[in-house]
Amino acid sequence: MTINQIIMYILAFGAALGGIDLMIGNKLGYGEKFENGFRMLGPVALAMAGIICLAPVLSAVLGVMVTPLCNLLNLDPGIFGSILAIDMGGCQLAVDLAKDPEFGLFSGVIISSIFGKSRLHLCNVNQKKKADIYFVFPLAWRTFAYCGEKCSSMQKIHHGEDKFPV
Repeated sequence: MTINQIIMYILAFGAALGGIDLMIGNKLGYGEKFENGFRMLGPVALAMAGIICLAPVLSAVLGVMVTPLCNLLNLDPGIFGSILAIDMGGCQLAVDLAKDPEFGLFSGVIISSIFGKSRLHLCNVNQKKKADIYFVFPLAWRTFAYCGEKCSSMQKIHHGEDKFPV
């Protein structure tokens, strides 16, 4: 039995316990939490599916706007896929925008999982505080500048224009 199976059994046991408690009248208090979990499935799924379905539209719009700018700066447009978190369509967006499919996967998986999640968390958690916006924009600028520098050197190495540092 693997750790994944053990975790799945624990989750199934908890769900069964909550369902049974709900059926017998919420005697243990788990039934109410079980019902609240089911009530949250709709709004959460709707929000996530909406963003994921919006990724191809964002790809078309950003492709027209960002590709000329990236060509001017010698960047791969796939780096802009990291504006979304990886589980919100950031990987698909990066792969769609990228010139090089390998870089699209790199940007989609690595950069989007780090920067996309960080940006979304900072913006959502701190949306009530106006002063925190001065923290989010420099973070975004530093991240894009760093990733752009690394991506440029990766493209040179990939195309044989430069050697790996010894």
